[in-house]
Amino acid sequence: MNEPSTVHTRELDAAPQADPRRWVALSLILLPTLLISLNNYMMQVALPLMQTSVHASFAEAQLIFSGYSVGLAVALILGGKLGDIYGRRRMLMIGVLGFTCMCLFAGLVSDPTLLIIIRIIQGLSAAMIQPQVLSILQSGFHQSEKGLVFAIYGAVIGIGFTLGLILGGFLVDWNLFGLGWRIVFFFNVPFGLLVLMGLPIVPESRGHANQGIDWIGLALVMPGLLSLIYPLTIGQKQGWPIWTWGCLLLSVLLLLVFVLTQKRREETGRTPLMELSIFKIGSFRIGIITEVVVYSSMFTFFLHIKLLFAGGTAFRS
Repeated sequence: MNEPSTVHTRELDAAPQADPRRWVALSLILLPTLLISLNNYMMQVALPLMQTSVHASFAEAQLIFSGYSVGLAVALILGGKLGDIYGRRRMLMIGVLGFTCMCLFAGLVSDPTLLIIIRIIQGLSAAMIQPQVLSILQSGFHQSEKGLVFAIYGAVIGIGFTLGLILGGFLVDWNLFGLGWRIVFFFNVPFGLLVLMGLPIVPESRGHANQGIDWIGLALVMPGLLSLIYPLTIGQKQGWPIWTWGCLLLSVLLLLVFVLTQKRREETGRTPLMELSIFKIGSFRIGIITEVVVYSSMFTFFLHIKLLFAGGTAFRS
């Protein structure tokens, strides 16, 4: 392959037909992104109260919070591929439906194990949502409009970050109808239903016609990511037993084999699960490194600072 991600670039840069409803559709497309962002940051505020209410241990509280990230990381690549094959609007609808239902169920249960499972399914649903949002934004607007569109997308994420912490604290403190922490989940349900009702106005789009799912790559990357994320989530609390190191070693091996198989598929002209040639683009590499550093440090800090302050171990009002 002489030029990185040639087929992918041609597809994304193709000029879309002007749709007069595209700016109205933009608000519907971005609303799930806002809801996901709000839910995660509101969760950080509500987590200490949730932990006390459902009698969850610290390890269970960690999994309630990070279960979403586990589900998202494991299925994100698959979500993008499914959107390319079966339709981005369709997969977006499935993702929003799953996320909305899990918000409803999370507000109804009181068992830590069920909350962990629900949060993992929320992450899986978000993995169906996020790739579709970016792909629809890329394929649904003219090249001259994309700068503004992605600026709005970035602003929505920033609003979710800022508003989520404030709104989460307000909702939990307000304790509407005595719901306590449950309101941070119920809050998303009506907005999810609104998105589902409005999605039919979003034009359907797909990737290039000869795409298929690389099942071997999928069987390598999903357990590889799971073997990496799960022990990192609970290893410290359990004192890093031997099985956590075994999982980490297994993840390295699985992900290394995945990289080699994807590279081989590209070299032989078959469609890979992930086009590794995109990493040859310098700006993409810098962006990935920046994202990893920012989000890994930010989410870790927020989780522990909220638990510290809410528990009163260092500061008391």
